[in-house]
Amino acid sequence: MEQITEKNIIKQLIDDKTPFAVCVGLINPTFDNHSYFSSDYFIIIHKSDLEFKTNKEGEFKIGTGYIYTDEHKYLFAKPKGRSNIYEHTMSEFDIDYFKTINDSFIKVQHNEDGRVYELKNNSFKTYVKSIK
Repeated sequence: MEQITEKNIIKQLIDDKTPFAVCVGLINPTFDNHSYFSSDYFIIIHKSDLEFKTNKEGEFKIGTGYIYTDEHKYLFAKPKGRSNIYEHTMSEFDIDYFKTINDSFIKVQHNEDGRVYELKNNSFKTYVKSIK
């Protein structure tokens, strides 16, 4: 496996032992009677693993939280209809990294809307159930 030196959100979460899941949403829009397929990759984590900070004006932005590292700040947003789950859209670099370490994950859901993966040794689903 190729050595990856640039820090990314997946590596950060694994290093921090933060439970998370990678979701692959399948998108199938139709334009001019032609179907186009694409995928939307994003990470979901529990609200309790995020840091919520105010901006320099002292305002707190509702529905957003962050994972902070020495060099980066990763934004997570709360999707509609979810109270404790936040998501982060993965960059191309994150997607490529995920694909190189895919054997560390197990597919826990697969249907017409997409797939959900979690780490074999750190189940996001079990973690979320333990918090409730």
